[in-house]
Amino acid sequence: MTKQELKDIKGAVFEIASLQRQLAKIENMFRPCHAADSVKGSSIHFPYIERIYPIEGVARNSFEKQRLTIKASLEISISALQLQLDDAYKLIDRQKDADIRTILRLKYINGLTWPEIAAEVHMSDKTARRRLKEWWAK
Repeated sequence: MTKQELKDIKGAVFEIASLQRQLAKIENMFRPCHAADSVKGSSIHFPYIERIYPIEGVARNSFEKQRLTIKASLEISISALQLQLDDAYKLIDRQKDADIRTILRLKYINGLTWPEIAAEVHMSDKTARRRLKEWWAK
């Protein structure tokens, strides 16, 4: 995994959350609704009295196919992003130095700023930056 790919992980984390919210909303956007109508008709037997027959049911709109297509597309996007995230976690977990693992997680996955990272790892932000720079140089 390259440095740029690892930098892009922060965006992938936010994109996964955004896509999951969209996926939840899509279920509510295309709900079938109750439909009712009436028709005029008559009995099939004499005296053929005309009357009105009520019709009720669930409206099957044309959006169902569109909803399923959009849902599948969102799920594919989420899966691809989760694979990228999984690769980043594997790279981070392979590191022997606990401080580097923590800095990598905080920087690239959680998206924290250098002062926030420094506070978490109990070192100055310059030291945290230097440690990460040295790690990338390896």
